[in-house]
This record gives sequence, C-alpha cells and structure tokens, in this order.
Amino acid sequence: MEVTSTSNSNPIQPRRNSLEERIDITRVNRDGIQEATEDISEIRAPQEPFALRGQRQATEGQGTRSQQDRIDLSDDAKRLLASKDAANEKVDERRKERLAELEKSYREGTLASRERIERAATAMLTPS
Repeated sequence: MEVTSTSNSNPIQPRRNSLEERIDITRVNRDGIQEATEDISEIRAPQEPFALRGQRQATEGQGTRSQQDRIDLSDDAKRLLASKDAANEKVDERRKERLAELEKSYREGTLASRERIERAATAMLTPS
C-alpha cells in the first residue's frame, strides 16, 4: 500500500441523493407481523370459558354417536373404593388425635424431653 501526500480536506460526497427513497430494513418484518395478526383474529377475540369450549368440542366430536362416553365400575371396585374411603377417615381421625396429643405436650412443656430427643436421633441415624 502506498501513502500519498494528498489531504482529504473536501467534504465526503453522500452515497445517495437525499431525495431517493430510503431503505426500510424492517418492512419485511412489519408486513409479516401484519399478516400473522390478521390470520389469528380468533385469538384476539375474547375466549369462551373453558367449560363451554369443552362442551362444544364434545358435541362437535360426537358425530353420529347417540350417547356420551361413560365408565361402569364393577361391584368389587365399588366395595374397594368404599373401604378405602373408610380407611382414610380412620387415618384422619388418628391424625387429629395425635396432633391434639402433641399440642398438649407442647403446651405443658414436655414435648422436647431428653428421652424423646434421643429416640428421634436414634431413628434418624439408624439405617432403614
């Protein structure tokens, strides 16, 4: 490269004439966004409640079916379900009783006894 002794004291000429149309580099994006928002007019409208939408979809999807889907439980399954509910009620009752005992011990100041702390520590440190 050769350096000459000419100076660039003259103003730099603009590359474009100021009257020419400027380049709009965002036009493509703006046009795409405009087209997309026109296509999704349903999303812009207020959404129908979820329950109503589910009912509408169920009736549209039924087609020629005359009845809706249903599940029939056997007698054994019903008995098992009833016994499980009864067992859960027993557990809830025992839990309430145990919480009442712990609350009473806490209020009396006997909840954090040395014996209880040692039992808890042993249970925590003993591998299962």
